[in-house]
Amino acid sequence: MRMRDVALLFCTALILGGCANGASSRLSSLLSASIQTESAPASGSRGTLYLGIIDALIKQGRQSAALAFLDGYSQSGEALSPRYWLLRGNALLGLGRNSDATIAFAKLENTPLAAHGWSGRGRIAAAQHDWATADQDFRNAVLGDPVNADFLNNLAFADLHLDKADSAATWLQQAHELDPGSDRILTNLIIALRVQGDNDRADSIISGLKDGDHREALRALVRSVVATLNAEGKS
Repeated sequence: MRMRDVALLFCTALILGGCANGASSRLSSLLSASIQTESAPASGSRGTLYLGIIDALIKQGRQSAALAFLDGYSQSGEALSPRYWLLRGNALLGLGRNSDATIAFAKLENTPLAAHGWSGRGRIAAAQHDWATADQDFRNAVLGDPVNADFLNNLAFADLHLDKADSAATWLQQAHELDPGSDRILTNLIIALRVQGDNDRADSIISGLKDGDHREALRALVRSVVATLNAEGKS
């Protein structure tokens, strides 16, 4: 199996996470081999509630509204905290304004959110299919915050595009242990194991799922990926 093809089987607009393929909502929730947008950590400033509302808008896909609120916030006299710049970068990236997003994420250097800045830059590189740069940026994010499961997931996704299944599986195993309740990370781990050739372990993880519907949906997804890869390999 070719790792790059595995990644490309999923939607191309993956940078902000989540995509639907017309299947059931349960299965759609599993189609998640994606670059994840991390939430902006809360701060203790007076604008925490306001920035929290903006964070919610970004999660809802309302980046233009979020950016308008951020513009208003920047004129309010409040100090522009690292959280503000992270939210601004996320909103700009969601709007496809990559150059402006890069400037915002660069503002996070030498701040407590420096790792998030690297992750943001990695998502920009991934949006441009520059996987070598994305891999290095995500690696810097993990170095700055090694217990962030989203950073590990994103690094693994970049590794898959660079035909590095072994390291991708390692990162995803760590991410899964840090966030065992994440379907997205669990699905990505199973795909990485399949690509790595560790079918026994992948099957063991699927068999261990208690929810029968979840288990069967995941099996169907894996079968579909394998069938597609086999067909491409013969063409």
